Amino acid sequence: MIVEWTTLAAVAAVFLFAGFVKGIVAIGLPAISISLLSHIIGVREAVFITLAPAFLTSVAQAVAGPALVPSIKRLWPLLVVGAIAIFAVSRIAVQGNPRLMAGMVGSLIALYAAASLLKFRLPHPGAHEKFWSPVMGLVGGVLGGMSGMFAIPGVPYIQSLRLDRETMIQSIAIWFTVGALVMMLALGIQAAFTPKIITMSGVAVVTSLIGIWFGTKARGKMSDGLFLNVFYVAFLLMGSFIVWKAITGNM
Repeated sequence: MIVEWTTLAAVAAVFLFAGFVKGIVAIGLPAISISLLSHIIGVREAVFITLAPAFLTSVAQAVAGPALVPSIKRLWPLLVVGAIAIFAVSRIAVQGNPRLMAGMVGSLIALYAAASLLKFRLPHPGAHEKFWSPVMGLVGGVLGGMSGMFAIPGVPYIQSLRLDRETMIQSIAIWFTVGALVMMLALGIQAAFTPKIITMSGVAVVTSLIGIWFGTKARGKMSDGLFLNVFYVAFLLMGSFIVWKAITGNM
């Protein structure tokens, strides 16, 4: 199936921008790309083509951090249970109602943005961490397997562990890496990656890496806090708009 050059150009522009933002603040690629592309090619396709660049960019963050092995040892209940849950429910992302998927994706994007703007933090699990890690993995895996969005509740939970900034970013990247990898494997088994999706994914990978390179160069030249808040507001609006379109049947 041939992809129109206008669609490829839109994919390239979106992932160049999403990569640029990720290069500056280390997060945001899936939320930006899915929010913008869902209005061009549909939510399901937007989620599918985001997986490869999200995986590659997360791998780079995961292996570059200061505590790869200790982080995996600490998070393994979250990662294992999450991976099983993602694989188990991924069929819903492939065969489920597109409006339901769009509503879930939009809701998760808006919820993530609202929690970030309000600086919501889960309490430290303390002595109950061994209980809460697999629970959060189960919830995050089910939501992620249905929607391709892995931020809720994984990111707030990892933030609650009171890690130093670099280890926290690395731990979040490890979770995103596992989520994207398992989702790609599950979709591959279900033959969800059509030639059209593969072509757009290839463009997305290349342009997102270019964007990250430029974003890294621009890091430190602007206020990360202000930059993030602007995009959280944008995520909240875009996520809410996706939900509205799903409810009204315009997806």
